[in-house]
Amino acid sequence: MKFIIIFFLFINLSKVFAASAVINKIYNKRYEASVIILDKTFAIPGYFFTAKFQNGNVCNLEILELSGIFALVDLRLCSMKEYLRVKQKLGSPLKADSDVDIVSVEKKDEGYTAVKDTFWFFETIPDKEIKQASIFLGYSFADSIQFKAMGPSNAAGVHNSYDGESVAEGAVMFGIDYLASKENNFGWNFNGSLEGPRNFDYVTAFGIGFNYAGPVQNSTLWLGMLALNLNFTFRPGIIPYLGINVALPVVNGGDLKLSAQFGLQGGISKTIGDRWIADLEYRFINFRGGEQLSNEVVQFTQATFLGFLVRLKYLFK
Repeated sequence: MKFIIIFFLFINLSKVFAASAVINKIYNKRYEASVIILDKTFAIPGYFFTAKFQNGNVCNLEILELSGIFALVDLRLCSMKEYLRVKQKLGSPLKADSDVDIVSVEKKDEGYTAVKDTFWFFETIPDKEIKQASIFLGYSFADSIQFKAMGPSNAAGVHNSYDGESVAEGAVMFGIDYLASKENNFGWNFNGSLEGPRNFDYVTAFGIGFNYAGPVQNSTLWLGMLALNLNFTFRPGIIPYLGINVALPVVNGGDLKLSAQFGLQGGISKTIGDRWIADLEYRFINFRGGEQLSNEVVQFTQATFLGFLVRLKYLFK
């Protein structure tokens, strides 16, 4: 009887202390591997298995996808990925793992596949691709138009020049976007937005023999924007981009007048799950126009509206 009890305890303990998964294939050019999940091990995307090495290093291999007893895991964050082995036993943070392989670091593995191989048995692992429209909500921190301007000529035919700044507020924006993105490839996106209202509360200007500081009477800016970007998608879903924009300003009331010009922007996007994308962008917007300073109307020779913005996009599926 005691022998039977000890035998069953041994069997159960062997499961508790068993490995959680074993490496099936390694895809070196994708920094991924497929693993076989062992003995009802708990596994969901975002969870991870652990690989151990003789030098004491431990790698966490994040689960990207599941199919039956197989999991596709991410190797990019593993500093020892060149030493991983096919048939290497992996552990789990939720289980004791005395049966996990501790791999030698004296020789790198020669079992890597040289090209993209199949994981789901009958199909090639696709590069993640997005060709979808989204709606977004964001906030622009741009809060001043910095300008160079020229006033009317005096009796001698000389124009006075000014450097100045019209101080505004940040503004909420909303709009639509279309993104074409593919991992490890160039892509593009196009968006249109409306932001505002911004109230311009103050203006300062400095010229030869002329300094001015005062209010901008009742000037409210609604800013329409169109932007086109070239992007490149890195794994996992990091998308830097650079492009051009055109501003479509509408000013209600007051002494500020603006017209459309081309500008530039650059930023970085991050995919969040399958539905969301977050943007951080720095944007240069150029204007033409003019403004009344005291009793003198000046024309902008250069006017720039610049600053950071953040956006959160919701992808339609």
